[in-house]
Amino acid sequence: MALFRILVASALMAIAARATVAASGPLPEPVVLRNSDGMEVHILPVGASLQRLLVPDAAGQLADVLLGFDSEENGSNPQMGSTLGRVGGRIAGAQFTLDGITYHLDANAGNNTLHSGAQGWDKQTFAVEEVGPAGSSPSWVRLAYHSSDGEGGFPGSVNVSVTYALHEDNVLSMEVTAESDAPTPVSSYGHPYFNLGGHASGSVLGHILTINASQYLPFAGDTLIPAGTILPVEGTIYDFRQGRALGDNIDTLLNTTLGGWDNTWALFGLDQDAAEEVQDFEAVPTPEWAATLVDPASGRGVHIFTTAPGMVVYTGNWLDGSVPGKGGVLYAPHDGVAIECGQFPNAVNTPAFPSVVLRPGSVYRNRVEWRFSAEEAAETAR
Repeated sequence: MALFRILVASALMAIAARATVAASGPLPEPVVLRNSDGMEVHILPVGASLQRLLVPDAAGQLADVLLGFDSEENGSNPQMGSTLGRVGGRIAGAQFTLDGITYHLDANAGNNTLHSGAQGWDKQTFAVEEVGPAGSSPSWVRLAYHSSDGEGGFPGSVNVSVTYALHEDNVLSMEVTAESDAPTPVSSYGHPYFNLGGHASGSVLGHILTINASQYLPFAGDTLIPAGTILPVEGTIYDFRQGRALGDNIDTLLNTTLGGWDNTWALFGLDQDAAEEVQDFEAVPTPEWAATLVDPASGRGVHIFTTAPGMVVYTGNWLDGSVPGKGGVLYAPHDGVAIECGQFPNAVNTPAFPSVVLRPGSVYRNRVEWRFSAEEAAETAR
């Protein structure tokens, strides 16, 4: 019953947020980026969101590999393709203490804050600040948003910039930068839901996932909040180092509060010393390989490179078709997988995790590259 109340409350808040966006005036048109290989990306100003991503298979057949919505009014429900912020993920107890002051946030996931609540950046309209000239390579766009002091309960004003670039070698990159006029937590990153067979092709549990991580973040009981420790994946269901189907071992999660994968991995060899090893938000100076997702049925793959210390894998466990997706598709649980490269959840309340506090004079930066590939579809999947 408690879980039902949480889901109902979250749905009502999403509806209210969509109404606010719709009432604010005419919706801006998406920005479209293209390359010479036929790849195409549509970006919505609401939430600086990836709406469509057309990717070829080995035969050149294009498919839209992102779950999403036709209307920008629905673009942030449930954060499909959106830029999360000011802090993505969960904050325990919907509060944190910074420099001796306790700040209270919007509790939109039980007693916790998820993706910064009703005023999260996924629900805000970004300004299209600059678009690369026609014919430029890469094709790119930069969007910007000013988050005011007190928005969502967070201290300080933040100026955030999101740059997408589509390269000729079928690489899509995203860079988030932010600056603040007062100390405040920031963990902003993209939240695309992938289905490499095409957004309307059904379950992704047959997709093969490989994760470059030997450590993961266990939960504190069934709270969905990390316990504050970082443990080896060896001998656990969280070991994806050799690559396996998303559906493998998922049965142990289906009857829990998770309903599937919704877990965090520590990337690049980070362990219990992560707080000392990560400085200025990035675990590595340039994007390095973090994960690979492959759909055997279509042969499409995406190799994910990032500078972030953590990665969340969420298999769309609570998708329920309540809002029709693109083309009227009703997305069901596990019809997409969000692979989110960012800071550790609840880091603002966990001293053992790398700090997410942005102070004046410093710059928050998060970078990710999605490098797409295409192979012949597996014989058994045809």
